[in-house]
Amino acid sequence: MTPWRRSRLVALLLLLAWLAGAGPGAARAGEAPPWRLALVVDCSEGMTQPWLGSTRLEMLEPALQSELLSLPLRVRAGVWLVGGGPGQAREFLAPRPAAEFRDTNLVLPRLEGAADLAAGIKLAMAWLKDQGPGALVVISGAGSRLPAAAPATASGGQGPFCHALALGPEEATQKDLQELALQGGASYFRAMKADQAAPLLRGAMLTALSPASLLVLAHGQDNRPLSITYGLTRRDLLALEPRGASGRPCQLLPGVYQMSWPAGIGPATPPAKVSVAVSGQTRLWAGGTGSLKVKALDPQGQELPWVASVANLETGKVEVPEKRTPYQATLPAGVYRVKVQRPPLTWTLELGAGRQVELVTGPQGSLNLTLSGPSGPWRVPYHLEDRLGLRPAGTGYTNSPLPLLPGQYRLRAEVVPPWRQEFTLAPGQDLSLAMPLLGAILVRRDKAGLSQPFQVLDSQDRLLGAGVSDRPLPTQAGTYRLHMPQQGATLEVEVKAGQLTALDPPKGPGAH
Repeated sequence: MTPWRRSRLVALLLLLAWLAGAGPGAARAGEAPPWRLALVVDCSEGMTQPWLGSTRLEMLEPALQSELLSLPLRVRAGVWLVGGGPGQAREFLAPRPAAEFRDTNLVLPRLEGAADLAAGIKLAMAWLKDQGPGALVVISGAGSRLPAAAPATASGGQGPFCHALALGPEEATQKDLQELALQGGASYFRAMKADQAAPLLRGAMLTALSPASLLVLAHGQDNRPLSITYGLTRRDLLALEPRGASGRPCQLLPGVYQMSWPAGIGPATPPAKVSVAVSGQTRLWAGGTGSLKVKALDPQGQELPWVASVANLETGKVEVPEKRTPYQATLPAGVYRVKVQRPPLTWTLELGAGRQVELVTGPQGSLNLTLSGPSGPWRVPYHLEDRLGLRPAGTGYTNSPLPLLPGQYRLRAEVVPPWRQEFTLAPGQDLSLAMPLLGAILVRRDKAGLSQPFQVLDSQDRLLGAGVSDRPLPTQAGTYRLHMPQQGATLEVEVKAGQLTALDPPKGPGAH
């Protein structure tokens, strides 16, 4: 690798690390959510054979330890090993928060016999599916094979993502792992040389931690769904021959990708590129048509003679020039922006294949979300999603009116656990919504006068939110577990509506 390419690779990895990282606590707008990561590592006899002056395990050990030590705090991870023959797989490092890997001195055992990757994948997937959103990285070397049914069943169609890293050029291993990654909505990496193992492992881990994904919805001219495999290309992409399957989310790094398509998609030409958002799921329609009806109403429900245009956001093409409302048009499936010149207003909507969408435009209204807690009115942020456009629509604060266009919305208030509500705002409507009366958690400072972070978990130890001592945390009524990471202790707490629940930090480790 030339110095120029090496410097570009280092710069890319630093950028990817920044995109994948996130601090502790519940995810806020723009932050990556809590995540689970499972690693299945081949420690079979093939991994100890000479490989370009070293062995695969010798190259893998320090690289894997470095990755475990640098996991973002939002991640909970575990490691499973395979080797020793058919059906042989076991848990090696039990799933734990990222912070608990800081004292890990990784020494991978050398196991006899072949690797049964399917057995390890089954154990890791069982944990992932039980714990929530996450991804799997399978690392394997020479001679490892997967049964024919393993790729199809490993991710359960819509289950956790499943990435693969092959150490070596063996064609059998390559084919199996490529198919595993395709069916798992993930990426395939292959190290042809020993010095490629560490950077490609880094690329696989960063991709497996990415909060971004792409869902391609492919249809034919008759609006019937198509099952296709599409291609993705991007400069400096570390994955080998990246592909995706329609109808199955594909975990990717954020950025702009060039798309390649098979025949049979129509009637319009599918998009040549897609911009995958920094977080969340990016939906891309390819083929099919839908029906869009646009009208404008005043606050009394009477039609307004507004003029609106419709443009496709993926292609930039203006499908409907400025035209007086109301009107109806048949358009290629995709995401559209409807624009009114007077007054200057815009709406975004998703038009699916075979669907009929009605957009009601009109004068701006407002939303007032009211909230009270133990001390009276409480100001907390909330985030809106446009249900027609399936994208963020703004941020507001409780007990403060927020100007808002008419439309259909989904609301998420940043309390613990988050409070969600769907609503429709009519043209010119001033809508008031009331949240349930909240309680609050207050953890006092320790004897030294220092504040400590804490996490709020449910009965299944799933993260609901986070706070810091000496600051009341707005919490819905219920029973929770408070985890104090600095002391390794867990407290049981009951929160009642309208009441402040105050408690002292634990004196030592353990559950209380």
